[in-house]
Amino acid sequence: MDEDSRGDERMDIVEESSDADDESVRVFAVRPNTIRQLFGLLRPHSHSSRNASRHNAHQSSEQDASSSDARAVGAPSVPINFDTELPTEHSYLGNMTQVSGVGYLDAGKIYNMLIFVHHSMVFPGETLPMIIPDYLFDPTLFGDEAMLFGVIFPSMLEVTKPNLYGVTCQIYEKRNDEQDNMIIKCRVHQRFVISKEYNKNFSRLLEPLPRKVYAKVLILPEIILPDPLYSLNLGSLSRFRDIDALSNKLRQLQAATTIWPQYVFNQHKLDTIIERAKKFITSYKIESMPTDLTFMSFWLCRNLIFDQAERIKVFITNSVNMRMQIIEKSLDQRRFFCCSRCKNQIADCSSLFAMSKHGVQTNYCNPSGFIHETNTVYSIKPDAVYHSGEPSTEFSWFPGYSWEILLCRMCQIHVGWQFSAVKPNLVPKNFYALSSVNVIVDLPSDESIDQMPSQD
Repeated sequence: MDEDSRGDERMDIVEESSDADDESVRVFAVRPNTIRQLFGLLRPHSHSSRNASRHNAHQSSEQDASSSDARAVGAPSVPINFDTELPTEHSYLGNMTQVSGVGYLDAGKIYNMLIFVHHSMVFPGETLPMIIPDYLFDPTLFGDEAMLFGVIFPSMLEVTKPNLYGVTCQIYEKRNDEQDNMIIKCRVHQRFVISKEYNKNFSRLLEPLPRKVYAKVLILPEIILPDPLYSLNLGSLSRFRDIDALSNKLRQLQAATTIWPQYVFNQHKLDTIIERAKKFITSYKIESMPTDLTFMSFWLCRNLIFDQAERIKVFITNSVNMRMQIIEKSLDQRRFFCCSRCKNQIADCSSLFAMSKHGVQTNYCNPSGFIHETNTVYSIKPDAVYHSGEPSTEFSWFPGYSWEILLCRMCQIHVGWQFSAVKPNLVPKNFYALSSVNVIVDLPSDESIDQMPSQD
């Protein structure tokens, strides 16, 4: 739909999609004598040899996982007395007016909305600060239906071609500056996909210059599958799920009533993955993480640090369960921040820590409107960078700290900033923020990335 013919259809539903596949859990028949087996299994030292073998294999797997988690928790500790709420407020953007409006759209339906282009990926649950020329906004965007627009990521096209992916953004604070710019803070809500199939103006979305353009977007679903063993509900015995000493024995019994061993079902058990992730991020000084499973899967992807291929894989996957399995695999990998141009190692990912309540990775906006996705680390490798310019507190993303530009020592491109406390009581005294524009996550050469999931 071109700009002249869109009329009042900016947020109208134009059609419904029925392409999304329903994901279901197979229910297996329970073998006879289940109750008798359960009471035998719940008595100490009453395992059959087959169940004991499975239990030992599971214990060995958990010990390996604990060993990996211990390596993460054993990272050096960094004391912090900085108020991590301050960076989330983006106070460097000035005083703004709060606004409200509709936030969520129906998954599986197509909407026509205003679209902006962003150079990197953002995930649902993030905050996105933006400075955009006022003329690019549609005045009707600030009506009763409110304040929703889309942001797309052409950088993903190399993998997702011909489809474009993006997210819906809801403005919650805004103001106008003296240069006729709209300064906004947005909450990122839902993923969507844009297809040539229902967009005649698809090519306009990829034009480099800022311009007002609308597109029809298909809102993607967020599918959460229950634990497969929950389908084998044993009635009143299900209360044993809440007793730590007995829950695993109950799972052993339930798995024994199927043709598959227990570890097959444990691969889809989200609680185990969540506990491993919680242990891993304790070294980051993060106080809490989201409880909603959908937002948690995206939040972990940002804070556990993936390379670009893995981030895309997580983003386009509709199943929360599959995302969490991708995340679990990353816990055993050592990673480095490297210069994107010359591959000079800048920092070890084990030096990450959170200077923002949102986590180790946050989006910040510079005075020109460029959005930097940054990762905060407490140390960088010796002789990896050098400083450029004088320290400044103007437009500082971390109140109470001055910033200096850091350049790669090998190829002289911008890789981030050093922040230094200007108040004597602030801790840490110094830390670094690496920009993902020119700093990438690198894996050891023998690491491989699984094939991209199909999105039929």
